Amino acid sequence: DDVVILRPGGITLEMIREYVPDAKLDSGLIDENAIPKCPGLKYTHYSPKADVVIIDGKLEDFRQFVSSHKEENLWCMPFVKSDMTEIDIPFIAYGETSEEQAHNVFDVLRELDNVGAKKVYARCPSINGVGLAVYNRLLRAAGFQVIKL
Repeated sequence: DDVVILRPGGITLEMIREYVPDAKLDSGLIDENAIPKCPGLKYTHYSPKADVVIIDGKLEDFRQFVSSHKEENLWCMPFVKSDMTEIDIPFIAYGETSEEQAHNVFDVLRELDNVGAKKVYARCPSINGVGLAVYNRLLRAAGFQVIKL
């Protein structure tokens, strides 16, 4: 039988492939029109009150984008504090590594609700290893809203 990952997590596809070389990811992980095959993959399962948008691009592109799209109650989710140097937009960093991001992403989303954020621009995490799990959860929090720069 085929081994198919239905929901990415701390045990990554790469780790599983060390033992099962043909293991695959279910394409529904990042397709908003796919019918969820396991709990936690509902379309907006991780949605905070704020309108979250993932910004997929290099740091300088992210910085330029958020600077040119200021609005009331806008917050950002950079990886680290230094990502927001000289940018006058409130933020909560969610981690430099995929492991830190996986640990922090839900706490940060809850804290953004607590501070009354209406819109949140989140830096797009890696889509490799544990980063895929972070991306999968953030994608649902964003209702599949991704801007590629």
